[in-house]
Amino acid sequence: MSDAEALGEVFAFFDADGSGQVDRSELEKIIAKAAEEDGIAIKPDEVAEVAKLFIDSGDDNNDGKLSKAEFIRLMQEFINSK
Repeated sequence: MSDAEALGEVFAFFDADGSGQVDRSELEKIIAKAAEEDGIAIKPDEVAEVAKLFIDSGDDNNDGKLSKAEFIRLMQEFINSK
């Protein structure tokens, strides 16, 4: 499985409502759940800020959401920066 295919599966997980886009609400839920599972105390306003920064960094068309292509590109950039 290629990175793009794997990231497509990750995108499907993030896209909880199946709309074909990841919005801030979906991302905030995932961030909050991950922090909780890792025992990290994070305030709701901090969760919202992290979600906003994540989306803003990949939202090429400025619609406030990440399409599958935007999500994959953003994640590939992150992976390649390591």
